[in-house]
Amino acid sequence: MIRRQNAAALLTAFFFGGLLLFNRLTYRPLLALFAATALFLSGCGAFIFNPERELTADPAFDAVAPHEDVFFTTADNVRLHGWLFRAARPKGIVVFLHGYEENISTQARNVAWLVAAGYDLFAPDYRGHGRSEGSPSIAGINVDGLAALDEGFRLRPGNGPVFLFGQSMGAAVAVWTAANSPHRGDIAALIIDAPFSSYRLIAKESLAKSATKWPLQYFTFLLNDSYSPIRWIGRVSPVPVLIIHGAEDATNMPYHSQRLFEAAGEPKELWMVEGKGHPRALEGASEQKRLIEYMDGIIREEAGKNR
Repeated sequence: MIRRQNAAALLTAFFFGGLLLFNRLTYRPLLALFAATALFLSGCGAFIFNPERELTADPAFDAVAPHEDVFFTTADNVRLHGWLFRAARPKGIVVFLHGYEENISTQARNVAWLVAAGYDLFAPDYRGHGRSEGSPSIAGINVDGLAALDEGFRLRPGNGPVFLFGQSMGAAVAVWTAANSPHRGDIAALIIDAPFSSYRLIAKESLAKSATKWPLQYFTFLLNDSYSPIRWIGRVSPVPVLIIHGAEDATNMPYHSQRLFEAAGEPKELWMVEGKGHPRALEGASEQKRLIEYMDGIIREEAGKNR
């Protein structure tokens, strides 16, 4: 999750960490001040996100379908960019919210196979990523999620179903979006792949793995955790929830999905995919077929209700 950190903040961390060793109580207020300063210096965007502005060419998209550029605006007036892939005979549309890193030109390949399976695919970039305006923040990307889902409903083929699919950090955004969107009752299903349950918890776990950044794990309580999926997934019901996780995921460990599954309301499913890391659970043809059958089944079930 965490790649970039302000150098000054890191130096300050080691300095005050040394002071703490000498006098734990005396410097506690000073350390709290440092923590706030460190997160401010990193802007929280650099602390959590690793966006890339340049869109790169990827041959994987050549075999899918020509994509259309889509520009849309968020509630706080940030202009976002996304790609729309049209299936030959679409059964519905998938709104795909990608992970924290880079942009749609490297992330959308993870789900491009959905187009050949008969689903339109709308893959937007968050603010600060690719050709989207602005700078990323936890609050900002969740505003982006709401706008992306709105746009997905506008772009859907006819009155077809809209599936919301989030991967890694995008899974966290998708959960909050599904729970708070005015379209909540009309979402065909929420699908989340390789999620984490809490921004604070995943930041702490990521920092603890770093030999140089581990002191900062003790200050992650200052991160905004109000958008964390563990707080919101229970409000998604009765929209069906599917949670997918690679059993060998060492980035967002599988227990995060177990926590979310326990907190989610019915109907819900949890798929643990053996031998897969982060976020690789849907790389195999059998897993992709299983997901398509799940989505097709939801469409048939909804059609049966409307007869």
